[in-house]
Amino acid sequence: MAKLLYFRVLLREGLSIFLRTSPPFVFNINNMNRYLSVFWLCFVIVSSCLTVQLFLSCQKSGDNADNLRMQQDSVGHLGVDEYSISLSDTSGSADTLSISSNVSWTISISPANTNWLSVDATSGSNDKKVILRSITANTADSSRSVVLKITASDMSIQPVEVKITQNAKVYTVNGLDTREKFIEHLYFVDNNLNTPNPSGSLVKMEQYFSSVNSSTSTFNEYAARKFVKDVDIVYFGVKDYSEIGFIDPYTASQVWYWDYVYKPWLDSSVKTLFYNTTLTKTEFDLAKGNLNKLNQYFSDTISFQLATNPIYPLGACLGGRNSPQLKRGSVYGFKNEVSGKKGLIYIRTGQSQYWDIRLWIDDNGTAVDIIKEK
Repeated sequence: MAKLLYFRVLLREGLSIFLRTSPPFVFNINNMNRYLSVFWLCFVIVSSCLTVQLFLSCQKSGDNADNLRMQQDSVGHLGVDEYSISLSDTSGSADTLSISSNVSWTISISPANTNWLSVDATSGSNDKKVILRSITANTADSSRSVVLKITASDMSIQPVEVKITQNAKVYTVNGLDTREKFIEHLYFVDNNLNTPNPSGSLVKMEQYFSSVNSSTSTFNEYAARKFVKDVDIVYFGVKDYSEIGFIDPYTASQVWYWDYVYKPWLDSSVKTLFYNTTLTKTEFDLAKGNLNKLNQYFSDTISFQLATNPIYPLGACLGGRNSPQLKRGSVYGFKNEVSGKKGLIYIRTGQSQYWDIRLWIDDNGTAVDIIKEK
């Protein structure tokens, strides 16, 4: 600015001296050359002044920008690119959290005893990318979450919190819910069990099934005795009355007025409730791989009614003597009382010729489809 004033004063004084010492203007060649020289001198001085002023203005702007940056850098800040991150249910699922800061910071996890998440850096300074990784798979039906709290060394800066969620276990494979198992064309039949029971009545057939393990077929008494606590369905047929049915294994272990299915070795098995339903084959098929549909059916207390029997407790037996018989194309429900897991039994229409007429001349058992909740 001082230089600019100097040039302005120099220009003013030069012109003043020139005008005071110059005679009155008379046009001739000598005067013209003189005036052109003075004009050129004034032009050079003015141009120089403008150039100096522009340079000083730019320098001042640069100084102001530098000062602003210095002021900004002197103010601490802390931020992140995301405030909520989701990881898949599998082990090893990873994502990155970007931290933006100009100060030192630390990361704490809440709850402190979290053992399924790893953070590759719990402290640092300035900008940094932190890798988050799930250590274990989430095998639960619900998601789980923790909160990362990022705290700056400058206590005047507000801490930042980020929620990390590991999704619930995924049960769908190719669109089907793997929490259900669909077993097609399952046969309840064993022609080698034509043995008298204590009362002398001939039990045509007995077969066992477990909905609580990975069973995909029925098994006989010899096999069932090896895992009694998992048995929750007993299939029986009584030759004397040409009637078949399904009975709760615990009920079968107790003494009743009718003892044609009496199996005392089943006394450590779980209880099963059986339901008569109004479901159709179409509705049965809709429940394949759709746990929500299965739950919806069982919540309908009008369509689902506990099976009745004149001897056994409510819900303990489907079919059998003096009870509504199993029917082709019908759908029945069952629920394990210990685990609460549910299932459906569909009596296939393609039974053998005498299936629902004369049990004593039909050795082909009962063909069913089953949907069971794992």
